[in-house]
Amino acid sequence: MEPYWESVERIIAESDVILEILDARAVGISRNEQLEKLIEKSGRPRIFVINKTDLVSRKDLEKDVDLLKQYGHGEVAYVSCKSRSTVKELLMKIKQMFAKYGKRVFTEGKHKKFREAKADIVVGIVGYPNVGKSSIINALSFKKKVQVSSKAGTTHGIHWIRANDQIKLIDTPGVIPLKKWMRVI
Repeated sequence: MEPYWESVERIIAESDVILEILDARAVGISRNEQLEKLIEKSGRPRIFVINKTDLVSRKDLEKDVDLLKQYGHGEVAYVSCKSRSTVKELLMKIKQMFAKYGKRVFTEGKHKKFREAKADIVVGIVGYPNVGKSSIINALSFKKKVQVSSKAGTTHGIHWIRANDQIKLIDTPGVIPLKKWMRVI
């Protein structure tokens, strides 16, 4: 079995666009700095997806997102999986980012010419456990493709999911940076 962080690096390397899923109830603490450094190093475009927006007030959400925008590392999309319009807006942002940055160009290195997910647009889904990655995947697919649970750790391993004719999603289990994991033990 591939070591976990190497799997995450491979997913980032394979993706044309990365969706970093954040929980609207805790935008700041649902950011994963170690993961963000890997994304920035890859040079791939990222969309911060603020999920579960139906659970917070717009005023509180705007404060958190203003702080997020100060980092200037990607677009921001607001999503409530209960709202088809927010999901459609996210699909549009994905297509816009892809149009701007294009298909992943592989260079020399660890992940040269490795692309398991075949599609026009390959989108990597990353984030902490229980921020709603699986819910986002089901919403983007407009049907239930992966299991959703309120229990963290439901997704095991990497999954490739076809969202539509153009987009293939790469689902990953929730990522906890090693430093934070060591504090929990």
